Amino acid sequence: MKAFARLLRKGLLFLLVTAVVYVGTMFTLYHLHVHGHPLLYRTGDHYQGKGGLSYAKFREFDPARRYGVVVIGSSHAYRGYDPRIFGERGIDLFNLGTSAQTPMNSYYVLKSHVDTGNCGLVLFDLYENTMEQDGLESTSDLSRNIDSDRAALGMCLALKDPRAIDLMTLRWLSRSEPPRPVEGPHRSGYAERTDSLRTPTRKGQERPLRLDSMQVRYLRECIAYCADRHLPLVFVTHYYPQASDHQRHARFHALIEREIAGTGIHYIDLAYAGRVDDHDHFYDHNHLNAAGVALFNAQLLDSLSALGLLPPARR
Repeated sequence: MKAFARLLRKGLLFLLVTAVVYVGTMFTLYHLHVHGHPLLYRTGDHYQGKGGLSYAKFREFDPARRYGVVVIGSSHAYRGYDPRIFGERGIDLFNLGTSAQTPMNSYYVLKSHVDTGNCGLVLFDLYENTMEQDGLESTSDLSRNIDSDRAALGMCLALKDPRAIDLMTLRWLSRSEPPRPVEGPHRSGYAERTDSLRTPTRKGQERPLRLDSMQVRYLRECIAYCADRHLPLVFVTHYYPQASDHQRHARFHALIEREIAGTGIHYIDLAYAGRVDDHDHFYDHNHLNAAGVALFNAQLLDSLSALGLLPPARR
């Protein structure tokens, strides 16, 4: 028993010393600047700066306000749903989409910010590429910029990646750091791009669809969260370039339909349903520009209206 107690004390001492050395090292690397930036950022590619649109939108979002629609998802979300277009039909929309946001990240965004008291309808933009990722890129962004410590910690723990410890440590070290400003026009979480694609879109080589099992599980968690709170949820996919992989998306569509079978959730898949031009309506090989967004949002609103899913217009 005494030998075990000594071993336990030595183990705890080792952990304490390791923690002190780790925190001290992180503190030093963060506060030691090279060319105006913390040296810490040069030690790993999983660190992102504080600020930008992600930081601004979570400070602008008012949980006490009633929004007709809240959008979640990846960059397809925050670059694809214009609150002005929804506003023309009397619907207040706020866009909580963030760069590379995976279903795991979306779950914690929903859990920390969205409920029936402040939202009439959740639009979850689905993009197969984000469901193939482990969530590190999005968690790196959100762990710096979301305004909820609990949500940031939940995402980091869900990663099951040692680098998540670095991300939370950086969040705590950088609390007093001023955020960098937002680049480009933005409103209610939406970022607008007006330029068009300058190079021809070429059809890439077909590749298999390999969804991450954790992301599939958290997609189900998002469904359960909304169902438990009687929060209307609609899955949406916005326009894709015609040069993209049609067969791969068809496999993704079939998977989503299987996931929502019997739930009453609608999946409005407009990937190839719009009369869009790969050059004129996209600003890169993936994202819609303002002209493409206008066409997509109009068609989406018509689809939601036809299904009787639009929340009441504001008066």
